[in-house]
Amino acid sequence: MISSLEKMFENFEFRAEQKGIEQGIEQGIEQGILQVARTMLSKGTNLAFIAEVTGLSKAELEKLRNRESQ
Repeated sequence: MISSLEKMFENFEFRAEQKGIEQGIEQGIEQGILQVARTMLSKGTNLAFIAEVTGLSKAELEKLRNRESQ
């Protein structure tokens, strides 16, 4: 019985660790996309082009541009 519980705990622990790693990777990708968008905005790149390249909406880019200009 205890070995079964230990096995379940190890499985749970492994899944939680994997989920944390996946979330960290997703957050890193999002931060990278935002950094690319900020750089492109600072260079005066067309919003439609930035949206196409990054997958961000024009509204998201406008918010980002407004935050950067403050």
